[in-house]
Amino acid sequence: MKYLIVFIAVITFFSCNGSRQSVEETQSVDASELSSMQLLNIDGSLINWQEVKGKAVFLNFWATWCGPCVKEMPYIEAAARALKEENIVFLLATEESTEKIKSFEQKFGYQLDLVRQKTSLASLDITAIPTTYIYNTKGKRVFAETSARKWDTDENIKLLKELMKKP
Repeated sequence: MKYLIVFIAVITFFSCNGSRQSVEETQSVDASELSSMQLLNIDGSLINWQEVKGKAVFLNFWATWCGPCVKEMPYIEAAARALKEENIVFLLATEESTEKIKSFEQKFGYQLDLVRQKTSLASLDITAIPTTYIYNTKGKRVFAETSARKWDTDENIKLLKELMKKP
């Protein structure tokens, strides 16, 4: 029984990994990756990627049960506010049910676009959360990181502005 508890603790730790695995220059990921993702708004409608065409996309994968994910959200919200005049869209995607997302929104009151993903994490090569992908204005992934980050610092706001313009 003792080993089972240790095993479960280890699996939980690595499922919601707080260590930083950063790949700022990602492998050649073309623009079709973003447009092939199926994300749903809270009302159940599919995200129309044509509506965000020409904008950078900050896409964070998270879960309500992931402590580092929840801890990171105020920083993402502050970064989104700081960049509201910029050409960037912030989306936070989870595999959880619409009911859980709505309950989470009501509990914390974040002013973020929380969306439900239909595309599996495995198909996106995501092995732990939180994971953040940033796509430039042409839809090419230019940044990937698995860990929580304080996105609202001056350094990170500058990084986001640079990534938005990256070819």
